[in-house]
Amino acid sequence: MKKRMIMIILTGCLFLFSACGSVEETSVSADIHQSVEDDISYQNLEYNQADNKLVLLDFSSNSTVKEIQFDDTEIIDSYDKITDGYAVVKSTYAQDVNNAKEIDGIVISKSISDEKSAYEYISYDEQLQETAVIDLKELISEELLSEIQEGSCEPQIDPIGQKIAWSTESGIYVLNLNTGEQMVHEIEEDEFTRCEISFVDENTVGFYRTTGDTTITTRYGYWDLVSNELFYEDVNDYMPFSIRVSGEYFILNDGEDETGTSSGKVLIYDCEKNQSTVISVNNTESTLAFVTSDGKNLIAYSCTDEEQTEHKICVYELPSGECVSETPFTTTSRVLFDNFSNIDNMYLLIGIGDTGKVVYDVFTTQ
Repeated sequence: MKKRMIMIILTGCLFLFSACGSVEETSVSADIHQSVEDDISYQNLEYNQADNKLVLLDFSSNSTVKEIQFDDTEIIDSYDKITDGYAVVKSTYAQDVNNAKEIDGIVISKSISDEKSAYEYISYDEQLQETAVIDLKELISEELLSEIQEGSCEPQIDPIGQKIAWSTESGIYVLNLNTGEQMVHEIEEDEFTRCEISFVDENTVGFYRTTGDTTITTRYGYWDLVSNELFYEDVNDYMPFSIRVSGEYFILNDGEDETGTSSGKVLIYDCEKNQSTVISVNNTESTLAFVTSDGKNLIAYSCTDEEQTEHKICVYELPSGECVSETPFTTTSRVLFDNFSNIDNMYLLIGIGDTGKVVYDVFTTQ
């Protein structure tokens, strides 16, 4: 695949039946168990926008470990897990901005026109105790702050909590919280949309852009912050929906069309080897697929009934794309699975059901 290098950087419901096809017996298999049955401890931070509070949840027991309530003039722009805890970016305004409301499970909030009176990075430890507060308005340029205000740019936090990135109309900005250095990659004047971004590691920002109306072209790759170089590939007839990161890989999943199916393509970029791969799976699996951090397997999830109680995990060998394991499983009630997580090479499938959050151990690598 031709490579170019230049200087400068929600998963839908899955309803239909999917299958890997004929699968021969193999040593690779998925042994699926609900985490609460196996006493797997899995905690994660969530932002309850309607109530304007951060909630540290134990997904295994579906219980709240701790929560932080924010004032009506404050709002959380971004939050994420970092190496030694959690990190958030918070905006404060002069007016009441807690105007979010929930309708049929969807949070709706009004736009905010006032300037930020404060813009802060806050880090917490594993128990959600505050460890540091950094004034971002003092560190970023007026140009970037203006673009953030006008474009409602969602900040992205790197995995160790040392850098923040923003994708704006004019380019991608990265702020080093330790040094105060601000880097920018100016977007070329072309027909592509603004970049969607995610940190792969503290020195690598993965991205994708799209162009076209009836025929979509997607440009995807990464910005190397050390060399200040951009690496990318183009793929035709593909519209991404989300970015997921695993090790040195980032994965693009697409969304469902009006028929309830997807493209069947999973785009994978190996940032260490600087090469991309397009894997073909079933056309309901590509909306929720995840690469193991060693790059050897692709794990793909699909729901196989309209009641959302019958599910399936398929494991594909990389780079061949051969399906080597196909494991159906049943949940006692409706569950919408929407994400993966990796804990010590144990790959967890995360969802929400009638009784709250659920976590299933679906695959483990040696």
